[in-house]
Amino acid sequence: MKDYIRIQLNNIPTRSHRANQIEQNIYQSKYDDIVAIGGELSLDNLRYAYKNGIFPWYNEPPILWWSPNPRFVLFVDDIYINRTLRKAIQQIELEMTFNKRFKDVIYMCSKVERGTQESTWINKDIMLSYIAWNQKYQDEVISVEAWCKSIDYIKASNTGNISYKCIDGKNLVAGFYGVKIGKVFSGESMFSIVDNASKILFVSAVAYLKENYGIELVDCQQYSQYMASLGAKYIPRDTFLNYIK
Repeated sequence: MKDYIRIQLNNIPTRSHRANQIEQNIYQSKYDDIVAIGGELSLDNLRYAYKNGIFPWYNEPPILWWSPNPRFVLFVDDIYINRTLRKAIQQIELEMTFNKRFKDVIYMCSKVERGTQESTWINKDIMLSYIAWNQKYQDEVISVEAWCKSIDYIKASNTGNISYKCIDGKNLVAGFYGVKIGKVFSGESMFSIVDNASKILFVSAVAYLKENYGIELVDCQQYSQYMASLGAKYIPRDTFLNYIK
């Protein structure tokens, strides 16, 4: 992959209007979504799981292995960018890299406060397992980073108490990581210390992954209001599995 990639609006193909969404009145049983309990986060287990539409998600052992039905996904061709985000893309000068700081990205993701959750699901075992996976198969487990040169803009944003790293005169202000299997990119987690940076990074990275690696949809795994605002929707699990084969 290229080193630093300048993020620009004209590099992001999107719909000019929100795609029509089907009424989401599908019954979903959480018990049916958990397909296995226990085991370990070995490289073989993780690779087998993702290639079969399964992912680990738990706070404390035992490990819970999930395969939601229906699956909440975002088709790349259906991404919708509202006026606010379009304006932010034009105003904020960001550059994008891939796999430049995987360890930093997953660590920063583990520190993000998530609503009422008492603790993050990105525990030490999760971090060590995905770092090892990334080190051996960088084409499967990918981190995406956003860099900003403007110190003044960073200081003006709501950065809280999270520090940021600087290399090559650029500051790491946002990032996310995920797993690429077949035509699917499964987004695991993201962080941002600059307003809108993670959103800009996400839509830019997805466009790049589609253009260069044939990614057709993003597996959101669980419902999120932000992904829904971009056009994500539920599809049957069987339909989802066709994209990872």
